[in-house]
Amino acid sequence: MSVRLRAALLGAILALVATPAADAATKKKLGDFRLASLKVSKKSVTAGSTVVASGRVQNRKGRRAQTARVTYTLRKGKKSKSGRRLGGDNIKRTKAGQSRKFSERLRIAANVAPPTNLQSRARALGSA
Repeated sequence: MSVRLRAALLGAILALVATPAADAATKKKLGDFRLASLKVSKKSVTAGSTVVASGRVQNRKGRRAQTARVTYTLRKGKKSKSGRRLGGDNIKRTKAGQSRKFSERLRIAANVAPPTNLQSRARALGSA
């Protein structure tokens, strides 16, 4: 084999090996959503009533575009881990640093105990 041919083969092999490493370094992290604002139509909810929850969800800067999911729950306290699920809302694909509005009509079950807090959580769809 000639020196030129060896150099060309070595260059091609190095280019193939270096390309995945460069792609891995420039990959963005998955979407990371936060509730930018939340507005509930009623201050206090009662059993059997309906409430409209609306607001904005924002994807953080430097993240990939992704679909978000907002879930609504009723909880006993603000720091409670468990609660009664009221519903959820999928939000369209949102680019990094951008936000989208959402609105959902929620019906409170008739057998809910009085002291409850309505809470919402936003997260990227498909993430844990």
